[in-house]
Amino acid sequence: MSFSLNQLPTQVPSANPTADVLAEHARAIRELAARTRENIIAIGRHLTEVRDQIEPGEWLAWLEAEFGWSDQTARRFMHVYGLSRDARLNTCVELDLPLHVLYCLAAPKAEDARQEIADRIAAGEEVTRETVEEAIARIRQKVGRSKRPSPRPRPATRCFRNPLIRAPRPARSRRHRGRSRAAENRGSTPSIMPR
Repeated sequence: MSFSLNQLPTQVPSANPTADVLAEHARAIRELAARTRENIIAIGRHLTEVRDQIEPGEWLAWLEAEFGWSDQTARRFMHVYGLSRDARLNTCVELDLPLHVLYCLAAPKAEDARQEIADRIAAGEEVTRETVEEAIARIRQKVGRSKRPSPRPRPATRCFRNPLIRAPRPARSRRHRGRSRAAENRGSTPSIMPR
């Protein structure tokens, strides 16, 4: 079900936003989303230039020190930058694609989807958001990944040495437990001074 401004009542109480205010917010959000894509491409360009200038062993350390990013995060930006430079597909970057779809389309594993879309563009077909999403879904099904795999449930507490073993809870001494209860009963905090 989609939302339309025509669904709003013609007279809205002053406490509720009007259709004009909603339309202005929607316009501003669209502009920011377009800038987000532009910023992702610009970040990818900078990362590509840095990666070409830095020693391979220093790349991950630089990413971590400067941004706290993983290699995969940086590569997503760089792949989108590469997609924007592909003359066959640069119109896809201008579509109103959700970012996860843009990242999927730019990923190296999506070469078949990019080729399919490039062939459609070359044939004069208008490519839409739905066309791109369908092409990616077909490629994922072909590869056997119709959905993202869900991570395993994790225990609430983990052991530092082996993440699959629950860490024991720290034992509290009887003396410590007694002091805590006594302090709770008195309504004050326990003394930290030695007796």
